[in-house]
Amino acid sequence: ECVLLQTCHRIEIFCVLRDANKEKAIKQVLKLWSTKTGVSLDLINKTVRLYHGREALTHLFYLASGLESMVLGEDQILGQVRTAYIKAKKNGTAGLILEKAFMKSINIGRRVRTETKINEGSVSISSAAVDLAAKELGDLASIKALIIGAGEAGSIAAETLKRKKASAIIIA
Repeated sequence: ECVLLQTCHRIEIFCVLRDANKEKAIKQVLKLWSTKTGVSLDLINKTVRLYHGREALTHLFYLASGLESMVLGEDQILGQVRTAYIKAKKNGTAGLILEKAFMKSINIGRRVRTETKINEGSVSISSAAVDLAAKELGDLASIKALIIGAGEAGSIAAETLKRKKASAIIIA
């Protein structure tokens, strides 16, 4: 079983491995990742963090809850966890173990957001950046903003700037 989770600033691979083949399988996954990305295997080996068993499950729960994000309580990660699971299910790589783990993490992420105030205020790097700009520059009504990139982060920044009445928003 395997689920690939890609977020704005991380890539995580969740696998179910047999203990007897675990080390060999990890090496194969990292080698494949090196080949696909063009990043040297040495660099990947130096920067990768491995979680096993309960520690991996706890990490997934923290991710879905927004506790492992650059901005505490960030909402996008929950959708990214769900999308990763759905994609793996569609591709036939999520079996019973990862299905249970991801469904539980999604439920936990929803519950954390419902029962706490973790996702109030700026809950993305993009909206936090706009809030910081407003704090430093004051009223944004006279500000022209340039957003580089029209992806998810850029769209969130544009929406936040619009809500804060920026005079002009330019997207490049």
